[in-house]
Amino acid sequence: MSRLLLALLPLVAASCLEPQVGDDVPPRGLVLPAGTVVESIYDYPEMAEQVADNDGVDNVIPMLSGFAGGQPMRFWDFGEAPQNAAPIFALYRGDLMGEWSFASDINIIDSIPGDDNYTPFWSIFLFEVTDDYQDEVIPSFAAIEEAIELGLLKPEPTQIEAYSNCPVVHRDVRLMVGLDENGDDDDGGEDGFLAPIPVYYQGKMATYYDFARNPIHHERALEDGINVPISHQFILARPGEPLLSEVRRGVDMTGDGDTRDTNNIFPDSLAEDSYTPLRHSWRVTVPATYNSIDSSQDELVADFAGFTDLFTADDPLVAKDGNVLAYEDDGPALHNMPMQSERGGL
Repeated sequence: MSRLLLALLPLVAASCLEPQVGDDVPPRGLVLPAGTVVESIYDYPEMAEQVADNDGVDNVIPMLSGFAGGQPMRFWDFGEAPQNAAPIFALYRGDLMGEWSFASDINIIDSIPGDDNYTPFWSIFLFEVTDDYQDEVIPSFAAIEEAIELGLLKPEPTQIEAYSNCPVVHRDVRLMVGLDENGDDDDGGEDGFLAPIPVYYQGKMATYYDFARNPIHHERALEDGINVPISHQFILARPGEPLLSEVRRGVDMTGDGDTRDTNNIFPDSLAEDSYTPLRHSWRVTVPATYNSIDSSQDELVADFAGFTDLFTADDPLVAKDGNVLAYEDDGPALHNMPMQSERGGL
């Protein structure tokens, strides 16, 4: 977990905000002794099936190829996602602006896929432990309330001025990693696949993937909730031909033995402040003479690789004459599509 929140420390908000927890006094016994092994939701068939049916992914999440900022890049598609963020809690000790450390390696959430209020995006709250805290296990929002009553946690958390992208998936899911920006093998993950990590959920253990933090875009104040910004994904096609995407076609267009390559173009990259993983898709018709990954037989080579190759303005989109013959909405659904980091893996 710690990579995510370590990256967030420069963005700690100046004010402390109350988390979304109730006023009722929870029953005793929700805070567990240090070293307690928390049971998994996946040992309960109904809960395991709920996550598997609603996490938006198959057992293997492929790493896909596309383009952003004029360069090849890699990304994943976690399926449809809402725009809102929900609270996630972490425990720490010390001074956030000086010497500090995490008091627990496992974060705490209150919704999973299939719950009405589930979202893969999380608004981050940090609870400071007191001197009375002795590594007790606090595996739920209700247990946090009890821990405050017991004097183990200070009552007001600090909200981080950012949101995290941590989609919850079944524990058997594996994320394809281990490819660098050129599509070559890297050393990320066991045998090129990464298992999800643990997270507490309502007194049990679930699993999720922890992607890099994203700064809040200040269209709305923190106390009003976080709306994750929406950006685009442009899916190209020549006139009268299928989309230039092996994923959509189910056909190996580049001859490399897989169906994970696309000429999809993203207008922002991880290096830009405007980056967001939440995407709205457009179909873009390019000229019949357009050279794409099928022409080059290389997923890293195409005539168009950036937003400015297609459009001269955004909001509204203004097509670039000669490069874009037409464009249309690919549907209302938003998708959570995080990009691969520069180091590979997540």
